[in-house]
Amino acid sequence: MILTRRTLTTAIASLCTSGAWSQATYPSKPTKILITTATRISCVHHYIGRCVRALRDCYSGSMLNLLPALLVGAIASMLMVLNALFWVPLLLVFSLLKLAIPIAAVRRAIAPVLLRIAESWIWCNSAWMALTQRTDWDVQGLQGLNTHSWYIVTCNHQSWVDILVLQHLLNRRIPLLKFFLKQQLIWVPVMGLAWWALDFPFMRRHSEEFLKKHPEMRGKDQETTRRACEKFALMPTSVMNFTEGTRFTPAKHQRQQ
Repeated sequence: MILTRRTLTTAIASLCTSGAWSQATYPSKPTKILITTATRISCVHHYIGRCVRALRDCYSGSMLNLLPALLVGAIASMLMVLNALFWVPLLLVFSLLKLAIPIAAVRRAIAPVLLRIAESWIWCNSAWMALTQRTDWDVQGLQGLNTHSWYIVTCNHQSWVDILVLQHLLNRRIPLLKFFLKQQLIWVPVMGLAWWALDFPFMRRHSEEFLKKHPEMRGKDQETTRRACEKFALMPTSVMNFTEGTRFTPAKHQRQQ
């Protein structure tokens, strides 16, 4: 994994409008009710963490290691689904509230709550991964990262596990990772709504053949990118980019030669 630390000033300034950066401001202090909500989310996160650590201490060295790999995989999949079903409805509640109230101050106040929910979701993913998988992590270069800067994160894309690994390693070390996604992924059950709620940009990625037939669609993805960058400039953000733009396979690589 190659981690490049750069602010939006140099990394994606060419994609943002010239006025977006100069007008960038950090979110104002959330209202009392939103602070209370964020505190409760933190408490839920705390108690889930205590339960997971207790289970891990009990089973990581004994029972889970004795179970068949297929059963451990089924347990991990079940925990991943249950975790998503717990956190995504919370995301949607606050996202719909943010959508329904077109007041800038309210939207700025809700944004940190959404981020706290997403970070807690990712933390719980890390928890079930630690509970069900015995993984030795060899990671370097995390020193000096912080959640108050802008980052571009880039790596090769081998499988869907890449996303879980990146989130596990970088959660609460840098701002929440934002991905540029294919438009079709918004229809993925549960996850599509979560990505929409977290303001992940959706790209159409038209083929060259399509653009020849519909030249009016050329440049639409660039417009989407500029609008996303204007939002990213308002608060610290991490933009995630897979170098290949898709999962790498030998067959895909051969077709590109």
